[in-house]
This record gives sequence, C-alpha cells and structure tokens, in this order.
Amino acid sequence: GVPIWTYRFEYNLYPEKIHEPKYLGIAHGFDVYSVYYLNNVAASNAIAAYWPAFATSLDPSVKLKGFPVWAKWDNSSFFQIRFGQEKVFMKQDTFRKLASDFVNSVLYEML
Repeated sequence: GVPIWTYRFEYNLYPEKIHEPKYLGIAHGFDVYSVYYLNNVAASNAIAAYWPAFATSLDPSVKLKGFPVWAKWDNSSFFQIRFGQEKVFMKQDTFRKLASDFVNSVLYEML
C-alpha cells in the first residue's frame, strides 16, 4: 500500500476564541499560519522542516536532524506525530482505530 504519515497540530494560536476539544487538536489549516508567522515555537519549527522533506523525498523524516523520526501510520501501530508549542513527539492515535477498522473491513469486502 501507500505509506501514510499523520499528525496533529496541538498549538492553539487563539485559545480565547477557539475552544476545540483537546482530543481533536486544532482545526485544519491553522498549522499553515504557524509555519509562516510563528517563531521559536516547536510546532512551527518542526513543520517547516518536515514538509519540505516530505515534498522532496516522500518521507518527512529523511535527513532531518534535531527532530523525532516521524513514523509511518499503519493498521497495527497507529503512530502519529504531535506538534505542540513546547515539543514535538510521537504518540499512538487509537482515537481513530474503530473508524479505521470499519473502513478496512468494508474495503476488503468490496474488493
């Protein structure tokens, strides 16, 4: 299959205005702003390094130093990288496991 890398951006730029549940992370698109307009925030520094690595090699961790290896997501490990204000780290993302299992079961039945 095609390799998959997933992430969750956890640095809320506007906590007084945006009250999303913590388990969801921040809304799609807020990470883009952080790359261009935030300095000295772990999330923005890491994303600014991972995205070009992925765009040029199809692997976000290739030849990066000073950042955690961004493990591939798969149906057995469910690893996801988390981008926070203070740190960047890998964590299992079991929140989506039930949905993933359902999609996989339906997909294989259809094939």
